Amino acid sequence: MNKGKFLVLWVITVILIVFLLLAISNKSKKLGNNTNEDVEKTILNINSYTANITVKEISNKNDNEYCLKQEVKENYEKQIGISPDEISGMEITFENNVLEFKNSKISVNKAYKDYKMIYNNNLFLTDFVKGYKSSKTHKYYEKDGSCYFEYETDDRYGSKIILSVDKNTIKPTKMEIYDNNNGIKVYILYNEIEINI
Repeated sequence: MNKGKFLVLWVITVILIVFLLLAISNKSKKLGNNTNEDVEKTILNINSYTANITVKEISNKNDNEYCLKQEVKENYEKQIGISPDEISGMEITFENNVLEFKNSKISVNKAYKDYKMIYNNNLFLTDFVKGYKSSKTHKYYEKDGSCYFEYETDDRYGSKIILSVDKNTIKPTKMEIYDNNNGIKVYILYNEIEINI
């Protein structure tokens, strides 16, 4: 290889490395310096996501804890039971007004066509976003590096719902559903989540 070709390749390589370093630098700046507007815009525009969650249901008699996997896309919701053993392998899918239950452990597969959802499923982020947007009592605030979306609900299952979001990653970390006595009724921890996939 002659010196002219080597010099051209070397210059191109240096330019590519500089562009790559600038892109990485801009991305890392964005990750740590999100504005409240960035957080609100991202969360309030969630239309699809996958998540591994832990759900803790708190009642007067006992507490129950479940690990679930969720997948949500346009006109499609799927929830898979991971643990405890009683729900492991159970799948609930809602797509195009068809609700389907599957459980491979006990060979159950049942579908309900033209199923109309009669209430929001507070376990899904997309339902939280719909409720937040339609509520006249919603509020957004920041505290200790987290952002909070809160709204009051008029359904019989709770009085308010609060979603916590890590400001650096703009990913939900937990959701708390409060009962009418202002006690936590359901606590959802987002172990892993990818939004707007």
